[in-house]
Amino acid sequence: MTQNQNNHGKLNQFQPNITQIIRSEHKDNVYIKSILQSESNSICKQFLPTRQWIQYQSYIDDITKFVYYLLTTVSGKQTLGEEYGHIICIDHRYRSIPSIWKRLTLAILYSFPKRLLNFASKIMIKNDDESRMMIEENLQFLIESIGNINLAIFFIQNRYPDFLKRCLSIGYLSTTATSKSSPTTDSNQLSLKILSILTIIPVILSFYSKFIRTILINRRKKHSNNKKHSINTIDKQSINETKVMDDNRTQRKCPLCFQSLYQQQRNPTLLFCGHIFCWNCLSDWLMMIRTSSERKDECPLCKMKIFDTKQFVLLHNL
Repeated sequence: MTQNQNNHGKLNQFQPNITQIIRSEHKDNVYIKSILQSESNSICKQFLPTRQWIQYQSYIDDITKFVYYLLTTVSGKQTLGEEYGHIICIDHRYRSIPSIWKRLTLAILYSFPKRLLNFASKIMIKNDDESRMMIEENLQFLIESIGNINLAIFFIQNRYPDFLKRCLSIGYLSTTATSKSSPTTDSNQLSLKILSILTIIPVILSFYSKFIRTILINRRKKHSNNKKHSINTIDKQSINETKVMDDNRTQRKCPLCFQSLYQQQRNPTLLFCGHIFCWNCLSDWLMMIRTSSERKDECPLCKMKIFDTKQFVLLHNL
């Protein structure tokens, strides 16, 4: 028991302070974005056409970031930021570095967060693009909020600077012994607590804003559904009226052959007097009366004289 206490006391001397961890994280981010990703994009730009380079720029950035963590964290070595901050990744039991699977999982999640999020949303909803985008937006908001809450806890506990390392139980250990009067004790504890509270407040406000926005969206959807219902009702009425008109149209018959004028190839024809006949029936009638010398061209019903056949109107949309 005494030996375990001594070991724990020795490990306390190598607990990193918040300054070391923050400087390490910042150094890695700056090195990846400003140097590695910039250089890899400039190299790819020389070999790829401009259009393809713009299309695959995000892929180049993600692959560059993954290669960086693959050569450092996954291989069991310090990153540039960890070397700068004099810290190393350690298992939560403080006995060895994290397992290869934890390090590989951390590198993948660090390098491809948006692509994994997009893949998860496609699995949840496959066909509806609008719902998938909404789910992806909500997941992104939830992840950012959890990250900010974890950061607030980090300012108090001085462990696990991001949520991924907390889930994988990957902590830090300083490579140099720290004194008991470290910046994270005594006078700066109050300022760290205030900073933690200031980190939580935007999360609460964002959740409240998201809640209000969700209520407004649901109200708009309900209003649009009611409007669609009324429009559908009007459409049904218009459809019924159209059906009635179609029925009336199908009941129109030629006075000569008593066939429906609505049938195909009937070619309904309007005379100057207002009567409608099939073109075939009307042409047969005209041929018949023209063979008789006593009769002239006239309407079969009202006997109105037909002076010019150019006055016939062929009805296409009867």
